[in-house]
Amino acid sequence: MYSMSVNLYEDNKKIKIIGIDSLEDSLKVIYGEGGYLYHFDDETFVYKEGLGDMEVVSNVPTKPIEMERIDDPVEEMRNLGVTFEFIDISLPENSRYRITAST
Repeated sequence: MYSMSVNLYEDNKKIKIIGIDSLEDSLKVIYGEGGYLYHFDDETFVYKEGLGDMEVVSNVPTKPIEMERIDDPVEEMRNLGVTFEFIDISLPENSRYRITAST
């Protein structure tokens, strides 16, 4: 079980990584071999009832106006000043972060 959380209400450049064993191993599982960042034109996106206050949706199929390959997202984030907080869910004191069959 690996996860991450980002507080979008604060511009503090901190990402909470919830994983097992170590931060570096967990980052590798979450971000793997990199990926793509898609840039969209914001004119097609609107807020809808029931979405979070920072969520929007498009009513029509839309294509990105730009697609950017990021080979090492972790390095890119660190270069931008992002820091990571690691929570090892295998430790008893972090059991509240575990997803169980009853949740």
